[in-house]
Order: sequence, then C-alpha cells, then structure tokens
Amino acid sequence: MKVYHVLTALSLTLLCTSLSAQRHETLFSNGLGLSGLWGGPKYNFSYFNDDVAYVRGGTFGFEFGNTVIIGWSGTNFRDEVLVEGVSQGFKLDYSNFMLNVTPSSYRAIHPILGVQLGGGRLKFENDDSERVFIVQPSAGVEINIFKFMRVGLEGGYRFVSDIDTQGIENGDISSPFAQINLKFGFSWGRDNDRGWDW
Repeated sequence: MKVYHVLTALSLTLLCTSLSAQRHETLFSNGLGLSGLWGGPKYNFSYFNDDVAYVRGGTFGFEFGNTVIIGWSGTNFRDEVLVEGVSQGFKLDYSNFMLNVTPSSYRAIHPILGVQLGGGRLKFENDDSERVFIVQPSAGVEINIFKFMRVGLEGGYRFVSDIDTQGIENGDISSPFAQINLKFGFSWGRDNDRGWDW
C-alpha cells in the first residue's frame, strides 16, 4: 500500500511542478482563475498479458488558468478479463478524482499530463466483489479540433492495490493502457502573452 501512496504523491508533485514551471502565477491570481468547463467520453484499451479489455467511461472538470482541469472521471470495464493464475474473470469499475495539466492548450497540438485516483470495485464472475484503491497516471497529446472539441491520445498505467482476495496479487489486476479522450466544452478569457483568441 505504501508504494501506491508514494506514487500518488509523486504524480501530484510532478503535475504541480509542470504547472508552476509555466509562469509565476497561481490558480487564483485572477479572481478564482476559473477559465472553462470540459467533459466527454473516453475509450480505453487495457492490456493483461495476452488479454485486452475494452474500457469505457467519461470525464467532467473545471478548467483553471487555461491549463489545469480538476474534476471527476468514471470508468467501467465492458469486457471480462481473464488473467493467468487467476481462477475467475473479473471487471473493474471506479469513479475517481481527476487532475489534468495541459500546457499551451491554445496550440492546435499540445501535451497532456494526468492522474486519476480513488476507490473502485473489483467484480468477479461469481458475483463476489471487493473495494480496491486505484492510482492511474497518464501522458499524451491533445488536439484542438474545434474551439469546443478536443481529442486526446494517451497512454499510462493503472496501479491497483488493497486486494484481499486469496490467490490474487495487486500486479495481476494492474495494467498498462492506451486511451482516446473526447472533450467538449469551452474556455473563456484571454491570455495575451500566449496568444489566446478564444
């Protein structure tokens, strides 16, 4: 468990460092700093040895300083996963806190860094289930298709901990993933130093 707490703290520190490196500003330097609202679906493919699970979900968040999005992300496994050494298939559902950083989001193509963390539920095919803790860092690129629409291509790793079921290790359920995000919304305000024309 301690490893996942360290990874959580490290992920948040890296994201905050990335934000502060942009300029010597705070989220609240211009009033509350609220600059937009964004949300939409996400499509995820998670890799477990020779098995691939299709995962679907959605996000909603408040944008601050045209750079940071803080909100919620829900995730639902659509496929049952079979892992070597685990006697039965499983699915994983979770709705967690989300933090994304999008430096230079006014550019057509820009980086995106994110972390999702919180509790989830591991569901087995025999109808047993248990609570788990999830830390999911990711990184990728985001493309501004229209002023109201962005598409993100990301990769990351889902760390799952607190599994108590006998015969199953945390690493059996943890997995790398590739993800496509669709974001719809809008940003307001203008940052003359960065060329915002929204």
